[in-house]
Amino acid sequence: MAKADLIKSFQDGSAPKELRLVAARGLTALPPRETLNLLAQLAKDPDPEVASQAAQTLKSLPEEEILSHVQAKDCEASILEHFATAGASDAILEALALNPATPGTAVAQLASTAAAPLLELILYNRVRLLECPAIIESARLNPSISGEGRRLIQEIEQEFFGSKKKEYTVGDEAETSEAAPAAESFVSFEVEAVPEDLALEGLPLDPEERESAILDKLSKMTVPEKIKHALVGTR
Repeated sequence: MAKADLIKSFQDGSAPKELRLVAARGLTALPPRETLNLLAQLAKDPDPEVASQAAQTLKSLPEEEILSHVQAKDCEASILEHFATAGASDAILEALALNPATPGTAVAQLASTAAAPLLELILYNRVRLLECPAIIESARLNPSISGEGRRLIQEIEQEFFGSKKKEYTVGDEAETSEAAPAAESFVSFEVEAVPEDLALEGLPLDPEERESAILDKLSKMTVPEKIKHALVGTR
């Protein structure tokens, strides 16, 4: 059977169980990346025996091999989603959190169980949080969340959502009301250099005074302006 036909048979479920079990043991003649992707798909096979075998094979793979794949910006979603829920090592979980290719739903799942340091790393990615607010809800319910994590959530909600949370979610159509006219959607903003009004030039040298000056500038911005700075500015 040609490789393309073999892969298609797994994707459409037409491959017989015996063949799926062979593939679940990692015994196909596919390249490593395609094998890993196939195993991740088979780990969700409706047949418990096939799914269990695929999960066991994935668990037995060397961490270095898995890392080389989950760190790739073009890694398949099925691979990233599997390891976000498979009790992977700290190094793999961190790679998932840092990879922009990881689906927001997978990060939300990860945020529900991540240890405090990893959870804080997830919460520092403001762009992803705006794209998938469900991550914030998962983080809030995580029993391992630290005081710093709660502070980050409060800061994010105050700065970017507030009472108009639905209006500023990436990908959602802005909702309007008589009391709160719709603001310009930030998805139309063009990425540009760090805006001059938040440049460090001309600010006080003392760290506390400099932070106070920056916060003063931020407090005077509209919500769309704050989101724009979050997308193109430094931390």
